[in-house]
Amino acid sequence: MASPSPLVIALVNGVIPEVVRVLTVVPMGRLFDRMNFIHLRIFINLFLLGYQVVFFTSTSFLGLCLGAIMLGVGNAGGSVAWSLWVTRYATAENTARYMAIHTFFTGLRGIVAPYFGYWLASLGSIRTAAWVSSGMIAASCGVLLLLERRSLKGDSRLSDLELAPEPEE
Repeated sequence: MASPSPLVIALVNGVIPEVVRVLTVVPMGRLFDRMNFIHLRIFINLFLLGYQVVFFTSTSFLGLCLGAIMLGVGNAGGSVAWSLWVTRYATAENTARYMAIHTFFTGLRGIVAPYFGYWLASLGSIRTAAWVSSGMIAASCGVLLLLERRSLKGDSRLSDLELAPEPEE
């Protein structure tokens, strides 16, 4: 593929993912209301994993667009899950505490991740960084499945994974 123009770069990196995000945030909200949270988080992660693999290994414009679409869907689901997850796990009196911790670690990741990504890319290539990132996403899906499985088996060490009680009306 020839070097893309600034317009193509803007389209693939900005316009397509954001348009898809806007179009899929409501369906992702519906999924949030209907799905097991851990399964939803894995579903979202698989879109982000797919984006990493397709976008950074593609040699065609169509592949870049497909990756951008997957990023948009993943970001829509991520926005919904990030904002609302606390309603599934925290009691009303603990919501602020859970969100403060969650926001802190999200910010910490936002500071560290770009440096880690650039470091990985400097060791090999952007594809190397994408494959490592994809592996980390896949590992996180595995950890989520393991935690859910143990929780379903009644492992008392995972009592924090239990759903918050429904508020009384």
